[in-house]
Amino acid sequence: MRNNKTILQHKSYRLSAFCKQLVAVLVFGGLFQTTHAQGEWKWAHCWSGDNGISPGNYYNQISATAFDDNGNLYVYGMMGGSAILDGSLLPFYNDTRVLLSNIPAILLAKFDTLGNMLWYKVVKQSATSAMPNWMEVRDGKVYVSGNCGFNGDSHHEWLYYMDSLIEEEQITSLPDSLQKPPFKRYTLWTFFAIFDLDGNLLENHFVEKFSREYIEPAHLRLNSAFCYCYSTYAPFHVDRDGNWYVFNPTYYKGPDSLPYTVVVYGDTDKVYDLYLPGSITPSTPHNAVFCNVLLYKFSPEWDLLNTKFLVDHVEGMNPKWPNGGDSICAYTCNYHGISFDEEDNMYLSGYIQMTDCLPNSGGMNHHYPVHYYWDSIHRLTAHDITSAAHANFIVKYDTAGNVLWCNQLHTKGQVIHVQANTTGALTLWHGNTLSDNYIYITGRGEHFINDSTTIFFDNESDTLQRYTEIQYSDGLVSTGIGFFARYDKNTGTYVNHGIIPAERVFTTKTSGIVNNRVFNFAKFGFATLQTNLFVEWRNDGQLIKIDSVNGWISPDYSFGTVANERGYVATALLTEGNMRFSNTVETNCSNGDFNAVFALYYDPEFAEPYVGIPERPQQFLTLKVWPNPTIQTLQIACEETLMESVTVLDMTGLELQWQPVSDNQCQIDLSPLPAGMYLLKVVSNGRAQYEKFVKSAY
Repeated sequence: MRNNKTILQHKSYRLSAFCKQLVAVLVFGGLFQTTHAQGEWKWAHCWSGDNGISPGNYYNQISATAFDDNGNLYVYGMMGGSAILDGSLLPFYNDTRVLLSNIPAILLAKFDTLGNMLWYKVVKQSATSAMPNWMEVRDGKVYVSGNCGFNGDSHHEWLYYMDSLIEEEQITSLPDSLQKPPFKRYTLWTFFAIFDLDGNLLENHFVEKFSREYIEPAHLRLNSAFCYCYSTYAPFHVDRDGNWYVFNPTYYKGPDSLPYTVVVYGDTDKVYDLYLPGSITPSTPHNAVFCNVLLYKFSPEWDLLNTKFLVDHVEGMNPKWPNGGDSICAYTCNYHGISFDEEDNMYLSGYIQMTDCLPNSGGMNHHYPVHYYWDSIHRLTAHDITSAAHANFIVKYDTAGNVLWCNQLHTKGQVIHVQANTTGALTLWHGNTLSDNYIYITGRGEHFINDSTTIFFDNESDTLQRYTEIQYSDGLVSTGIGFFARYDKNTGTYVNHGIIPAERVFTTKTSGIVNNRVFNFAKFGFATLQTNLFVEWRNDGQLIKIDSVNGWISPDYSFGTVANERGYVATALLTEGNMRFSNTVETNCSNGDFNAVFALYYDPEFAEPYVGIPERPQQFLTLKVWPNPTIQTLQIACEETLMESVTVLDMTGLELQWQPVSDNQCQIDLSPLPAGMYLLKVVSNGRAQYEKFVKSAY
């Protein structure tokens, strides 16, 4: 197909001939999914609020979605002031200061399968942003975390926290020793709350942190209070014993004699001083910052049990950096996926982005290959400058924080084009999803046409293909592709991947996985080309079908897709204006604003494992199938036994026709089907056998 590619011009936004053919064949019924599939979009909701039109703020977005065992959908995210749900104001308190203040708020809401909102909770502050972090739904409970607090001394501040309004006058009347979150001034904190499935608040836990910082030349230590979870994406997990595991990016300054402090509940009995490695001396620039990620493990009572750095040490870093070869000022850890199995082993995926990795900024001075060690043995490798910008990883930990295995997405080769912050090949691993014995990672890749880079998985024979060509206004040409990759959860070995030609895969955190199927979104073309693809693969990488969704979607802030075994798939997106799904489902968004959109798709076939074409079909029947090719009818005879049913499938394994049989021979009318190659599935004594046949046009 590479020889059939043409160029997609940035100014005219023209689809390549290959991509037009792909849409025509897959979306409009060439593979029968539109005619024969039972699935459909059931409903779509959206919310918006003030500053929804401010690029870079994106107040209205979804952080996490999850199903419970009954198929109800929980949505967790951020909204601006004057919040609107499906075009109507979303009142959550009778005080208009709470409703209308243009400050980001946190929204947790539950919806049934019909799209009815069953209950919702809000966290909102009058002067400080409330930011959502993460949500987990399991074992009949909803776990959420977020950032909030009173950051000043104004007597006109208030906080609406989970159905309760807290005014600062209530706090100032308390002695300092009794001021603890949420009744505490001069601090920002992270809350961890637990609800039952009816929205009743069961537990609250509040955590603060105090910076380790040293300012020169004044030689002052700043012990400033911050939210414990600094990032708006700080995933956590609660294990079977009630222990909490929290990942959090950690930035700190100053000499290693100064502690980095974590405080739980504002309680003097739960103050933890962490003496982190790395020392900044008077000769070090005052703005140097240590960068790493810490994994914290808390007991059910929120005693800090242990901590662990994501990156243990680094080899090969440019020696010009302070503490050259270690973890200071040299890279940023971006973790975008976290999953847990039944034994509470953890799977963490993301990428490490090296500071100044381009040739014109000193990137060539790194001693390639650069190795990032997770412990003394397991490591991630940046082979050369092409993989320094985005070194993608997956790591498995046990409950004690020991590394069990690691793997990565490799990039190697000679860079020809280097513009702005771009090297010869770009790859981004986003979220991961665990299903059965496999871990699935969502990602996107991009090659520049005139480079000789290679993107590959376990070895260079498992390469990521080059696909749709895109030409930018400055003449630079690249190829874009969306994909998922599957790994064995026990060994970390690469198994396979599935692809879709696209500008970008939307999801930054998860794909929906259910019964041998993988679901995701892809952006088809540039921003003004409002064609998006809802993609379904078989887990071996075979493309099953796609569905077109119209509207502008942000590929960087859209949460992702989840699925359950009842046949439901939910997707959460950041959009500008309305979204139009198939079968007339459409959102009621504020045009021109950025909106948080979530929609539900249902197909009863998703409740059963997808089989498709067997790789090595077992032959146990002596079948006679004639005429082959055929124009209209197909005769089937079985010598040994009576047949129970016959089914006609397309070459992806999608069922097109089925009829019962109680004889050792039968006839099928193929007149509804167009010419092409098909599969015949014959069932006898509970076992199935497959035969290929061709329907001819004449």
